[in-house]
Formats: sequence, C-alpha cells, structure tokens
Amino acid sequence: MMDRQETGEATLLRRVSWLIRHVYQQRIAQPRRSRRWGDLDKSFVHRARGGLRFRLQPPEHIDRFIYVEGIYERRFLDLVKSHLPSGAVVIDVGANIGNHAVYLSDACAEIHCFEPNPTVVERLRENLRLNEIDNAHVHPVGLSDQNAELHFAVDHDGNLGASHFVEEPTAGTTRLPVVVGDDYLRAIEVHRVDS
Repeated sequence: MMDRQETGEATLLRRVSWLIRHVYQQRIAQPRRSRRWGDLDKSFVHRARGGLRFRLQPPEHIDRFIYVEGIYERRFLDLVKSHLPSGAVVIDVGANIGNHAVYLSDACAEIHCFEPNPTVVERLRENLRLNEIDNAHVHPVGLSDQNAELHFAVDHDGNLGASHFVEEPTAGTTRLPVVVGDDYLRAIEVHRVDS
C-alpha cells in the first residue's frame, strides 16, 4: 500500500513540476526571448534547453524558433524519437542547420543529413561540432530521382529552409548536385533506414 502511495505522489510531483516549467516557458521565458530576438543582428552561439547548442543567425526563421522555443518542431521530434527503435538509422532530408539531427542524435546509431545548399551545409557542420555529435554524416547533395545538377533558388528573405530546386533558372539561382537516393545510400553502404 505504501509503495503505491509513494509512486502516486512521485507521479503527481513530476506532473506538477512539468506544468510549472511549461507555464513558465509559455508565459515568461518564450515571450521575453521573442522580444529579444528582434534586437539581435549578428550570428551567435545559443545554448538551448537540454544543453543543445546552435549557431544562430538573425533573422532566420528556424533560428528564431530555436532561440525562442529551444528547438524547432519539438512535438513532432518527440513523437519521432519515441518511435525510433534501438540503434536506429535515420535520414534527414533537407537537414538545414541540423535542428532535427542535433535533437535526434542521442536516440540514433547513425543520422545521414542531406543538404545541398553550401551555405547551410557549413552551418549544419558547425552545429554538429558544437554538440560533439559524431554519429551524424553530412552529405552535401539533394535527393532526387536522377543524378544531375539542378537549378536551386536560395531564399534570402529570412527562411533558408524555403530555398528549393526550380525547373528554370532565374536571377540568383545556382546549380547544385542531386543524386538518386536509393543508389547513393547503397553506394555508401547504408542498407537500413528506420526513419
């Protein structure tokens, strides 16, 4: 009887503690960081909740989420993490600055990050280094149904994640490599992907 009561009390304390942290984050910490973000104008290293570190660049969209909320798409990533098998091999397509790879790295045996944009690749590599992640592999190519160099339009309006491949070149587009995903993974001897 005592053991059940102690377990119930411990569960209640955990829930109350979570609720207090959640309310503090939602009502005080995040609004304060959101206001501060508008005053930032140069790149800096940010230590997010959970000890994760990122080099952030105002006014980038994903960077703002990491600064304000601690990580981008936390609920989605928590769901993915909870369903990964032990020793998971994950591919992160359009890895951007490494938000997903950094967050999931401790739950994976390997993460293969595909990111064709050279500017973003450097930031991705730096964020992996800042977190001392050695199970993530950066592949500076896009995935496609063909091996080619395609026209790529970089978003310069504060959302590098909105950069994309285009059919026809326009002012400011560049050509970046894409590879057939299945063939490429086979060539680098990745024989299993869990997510």
